[in-house]
Amino acid sequence: MNYADYAERYLIEHLAYLRALPFDSIERAIEAIWAVHERGATIFLCGNGGSASMASHFAADLSKTTVRPDLFGKAQRFRAVSLADNVALLTAWGNDTAYERIFAEQLRNMAHPGDILFAISGSGSSPNVVAALEAAQELDVMTIGLTGQSGGRLRSDCDICICVDTDAYEHNEPLHSAVFHMITFYLRSRLSAQTEARRTDI
Repeated sequence: MNYADYAERYLIEHLAYLRALPFDSIERAIEAIWAVHERGATIFLCGNGGSASMASHFAADLSKTTVRPDLFGKAQRFRAVSLADNVALLTAWGNDTAYERIFAEQLRNMAHPGDILFAISGSGSSPNVVAALEAAQELDVMTIGLTGQSGGRLRSDCDICICVDTDAYEHNEPLHSAVFHMITFYLRSRLSAQTEARRTDI
């Protein structure tokens, strides 16, 4: 098979997966994130490998991209923290306890009841992500999962789970990225409308 044939097959498959995204679950996740924003609580994110990069990327988008540049000094911002970003703390917990504890123990430092943990795992069964989920439940922190394949523990145990319909790595991660960007830019539109409405009321 040459590259052009492979690319065409990939794109046809990917479009089918995009059309099959669980939009009801995505909408529920959006409403939960918006509610956290309204009460000034925090969204924590975690994942491994490519999912760790996505946790960082989505935390950055929630924190900054949701705010239009002309509203930087006016909009109420989202509070988002990636638990995959502090290398010193990750390696300290991994070395001194166990790698499975690297996210859960950070949550115990920072999370409060009413916050959200947004957990990302292609399989839904990554041990350190599952441990973070268990810690969140103990701390009365709402849980949102983003996963694929059968969904694993995230599908069964999260308050809300967005499970994309594929176990193919080459489709799984781009689908997760699409979900993040849809959420980000919907929230950007909603936050802009809210901020402009408040300015009009003054």
